[in-house]
Amino acid sequence: MPSPTLLSTSFEVDLFIAVGIIRNRNKELWMKISESIDLTRRSDRVLEPKFANKFVTPSAVSASSRDTKDDILSIVDPVIYRITLNGLFVHLKPAYFFLRRYNFNSRSLSRKQSLVESLSQDLTDDEMTRWLIPSFKQLKWLTALKGDTEERAADTKMLVSCFELLLVSYYAFHAEEKRTRHIITQNLILKFLKDELFIDSNDKSKLPKLLIDYDRRNSVNAPLISFSALCVEQWRILSIILNFKIRLNHFEFSLEIIYFLLDILESLTVCFIQIGQVELEAHAGMKVPAYKKFHMMRSKQMNYRFVTAFLKATQNTTKDTSLKRIEIALDNLFDVFGKIVWTDAILNYAEEDGLIATKLLNYRVYLQSSVLTTGNLDIIQKFRKTRWPQIEAKHLVHNA
Repeated sequence: MPSPTLLSTSFEVDLFIAVGIIRNRNKELWMKISESIDLTRRSDRVLEPKFANKFVTPSAVSASSRDTKDDILSIVDPVIYRITLNGLFVHLKPAYFFLRRYNFNSRSLSRKQSLVESLSQDLTDDEMTRWLIPSFKQLKWLTALKGDTEERAADTKMLVSCFELLLVSYYAFHAEEKRTRHIITQNLILKFLKDELFIDSNDKSKLPKLLIDYDRRNSVNAPLISFSALCVEQWRILSIILNFKIRLNHFEFSLEIIYFLLDILESLTVCFIQIGQVELEAHAGMKVPAYKKFHMMRSKQMNYRFVTAFLKATQNTTKDTSLKRIEIALDNLFDVFGKIVWTDAILNYAEEDGLIATKLLNYRVYLQSSVLTTGNLDIIQKFRKTRWPQIEAKHLVHNA
């Protein structure tokens, strides 16, 4: 049985993380705390990061090898030093301690909202733009590398998760909403789809240099990439940020992001239909299904700004590759949408407005018609399994 003085309760873990933040961020305050606490006593050693792993109960952490790595430096591959080890690296340490204790998902993070919020409270928008976002943009590719060793992959995944946690903390709680909207819609979603998803992964010159250096095969061939893993890493924070915004009752902002996401989903399905050259007209003696008729009606009215941009991006790859990557993107973005927590408060907000409820229901019909038109069983199944907000059908407007 662990000693009662060990770090065995959620409160003590939270206290350790909070004091760790103070130690790394506010040296003057840390000195005052240190002077008032006898750190030689066993019960106070929880304040020292070097004791962290020793004072966490076995049931509180996973059995992976990284649980023995008390310092974040121990998980940083030498190849990554040049983009991580700078004056801002200290911000990652509290995030690392946090993630060694708690899972990285909406439910777990929402229970520790105040701690999550505190992790980025002294970061600036300039630091996010010049360091954290560019670093994340490169590092996420490393998690998509196939054939890496299990331990190295786990360490890199943990490091990337530290960056992601800071992104969640800053853009859910501290950034101006105008800035957060831009980062989510233009940077994390649109720019990634246009500039990264459809690159020729067989051409090493098109891939991030960090990824080439990180690939230990040193092969003349390009590294083997899982674009599914890449999309997971790129977008896993979207629903978490959205769910925090919804919890904070920022409904107008949240719905703007959701509408954008639905526009992207519809545009990607239209691209799939066009690239796949899906037949929309019926053969002699056959009827055109109702969903195709609706899709054709909708096609005459929808905005094609995203479709045009995505079709241009797909010119970098073959037809089959483009279709596969669109399918991967749809699969992951439907996951993002399905993980949105529709609280009673935001549902009431949508119902009371009426126009919001109508817009959400219409989007579902638009997507259903285009998804069915693709004829792709995997995409269709994904759509059917996606959880949608429970809004009364009385708001549905039957037009394209």
